[in-house]
Amino acid sequence: MEDFNINEVDFFNFDLDKYIGFLLDKYRLFVELKYLPHYKTLEKDYLLRKWRANSHFLTRKNKLLPPSINALYDKRINANAERIEKLKGLCYNYDMLKFKCVSEQVKLENPKAKEYFLFTANELKNLDIKIGDLRAYFNLLYPNNITHFLEDLEDEYRGIPTSKEQFYIKKLKFLKEQDFVYLPQILRGDIVYNLDDEGNEIIPFYGEVATIQQIIYLETLIRGKEPLHPPTKPLQWTGQTNELATILIELQKAGLIKSSMTNIRRLIANNFTDKNGNKMAETGYLGDVFNTSKYKTSKAVEEFIHPLIAELTKNRPQR
Repeated sequence: MEDFNINEVDFFNFDLDKYIGFLLDKYRLFVELKYLPHYKTLEKDYLLRKWRANSHFLTRKNKLLPPSINALYDKRINANAERIEKLKGLCYNYDMLKFKCVSEQVKLENPKAKEYFLFTANELKNLDIKIGDLRAYFNLLYPNNITHFLEDLEDEYRGIPTSKEQFYIKKLKFLKEQDFVYLPQILRGDIVYNLDDEGNEIIPFYGEVATIQQIIYLETLIRGKEPLHPPTKPLQWTGQTNELATILIELQKAGLIKSSMTNIRRLIANNFTDKNGNKMAETGYLGDVFNTSKYKTSKAVEEFIHPLIAELTKNRPQR
């Protein structure tokens, strides 16, 4: 455990959600790493398809490929190239060997003899980094942690004769006296490894993150600032998940909601349950609705809401 002074940590301005979002994005890349050889094959395939299309137009129609079709090929080629670059960076990272499934799969020989530095193509294809537990902890439990913490605080405070502020200060002191293994890494923005399903870090890591989350909330209460995310019980949406998402997506497109699509997706995941009372996880079906390549928004809702949006934005000054 690293030696550091927890009293020097500014929890009041601590953006824990930013770090968790960064960490989940990195782990999604770890899962995707096995597909790098496939993406390299796609790279050649896209270029060949574009060349064939160009040849067809030149030989059969005596003209260049139309700009709209050319742009579509370029979009796919560039998106695939960007994905390849992100994944190639992981192949040079020796910390990947901290994953059990990686260390068991990879033979440590001369990296220059391998197609992907630490990995051969077959070693990559056989990687199987699973993050089901990580997703469950941070998509299902993490958003509700403060709600449950506040309920426990109220129950604990019932028989205590001191003021609430004194109670919060004492509770904060108790939480800060816990052992913190991962906090220094979080403060530096480092990746915590072995949070996959085969690793042994996810339970202690989540426990520490939950404690940090509680410290941040108590600091906010004690300093008298309105909490950024006051705990509320989720609202139940009795329609289809993609209908709710489509309403908010269309409002954002029209400029009536100023936010990123990621924030809107998280707003739904953190504040709504589906018609069966289950939390709407960011991944899975809800994630597919926000993936423009999968076209899972509700066309019926789009047709219904467009006239309403037109009315709301009529005569509105452009910004």
